[in-house]
Amino acid sequence: PDSLRSFYGTQMPTETRLYGRDQELPQLPDDDIAVGPSDIVEVANASLFVFSRAGALLGSTDLNYFMDVASLYYAADPQVIYDPGSGRFYITVTELADSLSYEYDCSQTAPVLIAVSGSSNPLPFTSWLVYALPTGTLTPGFEFAGGMGLGVDSNTIAVTFEDTVCDGPMSGNEVHILQKSELDRGAVLSDEYFVNNSDQRVYEAQPAVELGSASAQYVVTDESDCGDGVTCTPPMPDVEVDTFVGTPDGAGGVTVTTTYVPVAETAVYTQSFTPEAYQPGASAPQLVTDEGRFINAVWESGKLWTAEAVSSIPSGDTVNRSCLNLVEIAADSTGSVAPSLIQQVNNVGINGTYLMYPAVSLDSAGDLFTVFEESSSTIYLSIMSATIVAG
Repeated sequence: PDSLRSFYGTQMPTETRLYGRDQELPQLPDDDIAVGPSDIVEVANASLFVFSRAGALLGSTDLNYFMDVASLYYAADPQVIYDPGSGRFYITVTELADSLSYEYDCSQTAPVLIAVSGSSNPLPFTSWLVYALPTGTLTPGFEFAGGMGLGVDSNTIAVTFEDTVCDGPMSGNEVHILQKSELDRGAVLSDEYFVNNSDQRVYEAQPAVELGSASAQYVVTDESDCGDGVTCTPPMPDVEVDTFVGTPDGAGGVTVTTTYVPVAETAVYTQSFTPEAYQPGASAPQLVTDEGRFINAVWESGKLWTAEAVSSIPSGDTVNRSCLNLVEIAADSTGSVAPSLIQQVNNVGINGTYLMYPAVSLDSAGDLFTVFEESSSTIYLSIMSATIVAG
């Protein structure tokens, strides 16, 4: 790959200089990018930037203003994708209350927001349409949306998020299936949503970005650790694949089926978080690496890929480190999922080093690309890239 050495992307000092203190958020940057035919769209919590594919800055805006976030709230956990099928960019954010207190304030619950570009050109920003989604179980004063996910198939957009109790645990997951044709033309949305409040293993479900023609939307969940005191049925570990077929305004609406795909043991958990990473310097703080969840998912030509960080002891090491786990599942374009893996590349580690936050994508030949972070007592936090050739 070519290194875009002139493409620095956004950073918080730039965001706060342009748009004020409400860009200075208390959580991780939650950075995401999507690439269209000519442009790159980058979101980082409460800011939106557009670059050319050569790295030139073309425009930027405050996501709080752009998404019409409610007063005394701020945009967080943004996701962005480009859909070649419709030639549109899509962005989702959750709204967290009281940006100035730097604490979650659940006195009111604001809806999750989704925006769609007017064309494959993300500019001007006034060409975008913004919608508010209903939230199935979010209760004002108790819950907010977190752990956002955004996926696409030929006909629908999938938005996933957690219902999280304020200052407490997750209480459920929501999957919203939206009619793509309605989003793109500004029609009233036909939104079908599905809520899971009973299975505590369903944590940060991730919808797949489907690179090709498919009439089914796949959503994957890591089920390698179901939590303390919870009886796991079926037995762990596995990947839960939820398959959504149909469209909200179609005959019969949307149906969902679930397949549990067993995987090899991937983690040595003492708790749900993977080990914190060292970085150079005796007094340097350790870095949060992950929490046993899939980062994203991608589908193409009958293959569904996803990835996560796990806790394992690398070869030649004696200490648990954060390592990588990548899985490939057979899933056709109509919603049929094979009950066993094609392959699992698990416990990928380096002696003395921490690997974390892997995301995956595919090219048209089926080659897998993954980007992830690496850190150790001798290596500053770095973004790395690796490839698995198709077959």
